[in-house]
Amino acid sequence: MPIFIYILLFGMLCSPLQMTGQLQANSYVYQPAKVHIQLIEGWQVEENDQVSIVQHEGGELSLSLSVLEAEKIEEALMDLESIMNEQLSDPSIIETPEIIEINGMQGVALGMQGFMKGMQVQVGLFLIERPQKVLLVLGIGEKTTLTQYEDELNKIIKSIKPLN
Repeated sequence: MPIFIYILLFGMLCSPLQMTGQLQANSYVYQPAKVHIQLIEGWQVEENDQVSIVQHEGGELSLSLSVLEAEKIEEALMDLESIMNEQLSDPSIIETPEIIEINGMQGVALGMQGFMKGMQVQVGLFLIERPQKVLLVLGIGEKTTLTQYEDELNKIIKSIKPLN
């Protein structure tokens, strides 16, 4: 079962503070990481400071995009524990980290689980190397929501491409 299926609900709505990307028709450019994402009908982007949320219009499912203060994935992995401890209680790895390649960009995919507000959730993490930074794509949510949107999530993750 591919790691992509662990990307789930991220359950946070953001109000735009400053534009971190450009939205055009069915695509979005996340400038801090210099990547392009193809959006699927019914999905939208909300921005808050340096974090962008790619969210299903109903709000039940979303992915967050942010840039970590690391130049290489190895450095970002060392910071990952504190990031997950801020988001979850009792986080644990449920799938061994896997080296991935998305449209020519190298990265690591990781599946985790934990509790958020007393509810068990699964977590999908993608750390993708960009020039002198690391892009974090993060999703958190209930497993039941995943089943409904698995195909759409796969398409969005696989559409992440570097800007030319």
